[in-house]
This record gives sequence, structure tokens and C-alpha cells, in this order.
Amino acid sequence: MIKSLKSFIALSTIAFSGSNIAFAEDMQKSEYHIDALSISDIYTARTHKSAHTAAIFMDVIHNGGEERRIVKASSPVSDRVELHTMIMDGDIMQMREAENGFVVAGHQDTDLNDMGAHFMLMGLKQQLKKGETVNLTVELDNGESKTFTVPVLDMAEVQDKQGGMH
Repeated sequence: MIKSLKSFIALSTIAFSGSNIAFAEDMQKSEYHIDALSISDIYTARTHKSAHTAAIFMDVIHNGGEERRIVKASSPVSDRVELHTMIMDGDIMQMREAENGFVVAGHQDTDLNDMGAHFMLMGLKQQLKKGETVNLTVELDNGESKTFTVPVLDMAEVQDKQGGMH
């Protein structure tokens, strides 16, 4: 069910209008650090030219002991970025904004792929194309922020990652 949920989220980013995108594959870092958090395996999927939304996924490892919360994010390629999670409403899984952000417990690995937790670019200003990168700035509850370079992958690459191959 999680695998099909991931595929649904990834595929929904293609079905939804959108310069701030760079052709800079060699600039992509494999790991970022913000406070005691290590961010890796960050990516988004290419979008159709009429898309309004796209999801960004990543792995977060908290190397410290104190709980940390990711409270907001922004990107120059969208009007706003929402922190989303998936919830069950009866027999229906629904995407909801995580109004209090994402909690990252101390000494824990948080996969912002599983169970639908992800960043959602809302109001895309342009199409996201394979091989490009987009910037995502993430802010923590302690006020610290960091900008990440997010590679845009094709759907086959996204499905491979979401199938547990990372």
C-alpha cells in the first residue's frame, strides 16, 4: 500500500501551470546538514507543462538528542511550499497539510517518502524538467534554515527510489 501511495503521489505531480531552475547536475550534493540533521536522497519528479504541483522527497537523519521540527519551506519555482502528510479517513487516504510541520525525533531516521510525508510545491511557476535542479529552503523550529539543490528525475527514476532502492 505504501509503494502504491508513493507512486500515486509521484504520478499526481505529472497530472496537475507553470526562472529559477538550473541545469547543474554537477552541483548536486548527496548530503546536506542543518543543525543536527543530515538530509540525503533528495529529489522531485519531472512535471507536465500544465502541472500546478510537485512533491519533493528526502531522507532525514537526526544525529542529535533533542527533537527537532521542520516548520516551513519555500522555493522560487512555486508560489508556496506546504508540508504534507497522508491520513486515513475511513477507507480513504487523504493528503493533508502538516500544520505543525514534521517532527524529527532525536537519533532517528525520518524518511519523507513513507506514508506520504513530503514537501508539496504549490502553484508551480514553470515545468520541472529531467536533469534540472530546483532550490528548496527549509526552516527548523529553532529558526535555522538551509537551501537545498533538488534534482529533477524522470518517473522511472522516482519509481525506482520509491520502490526501496535507495
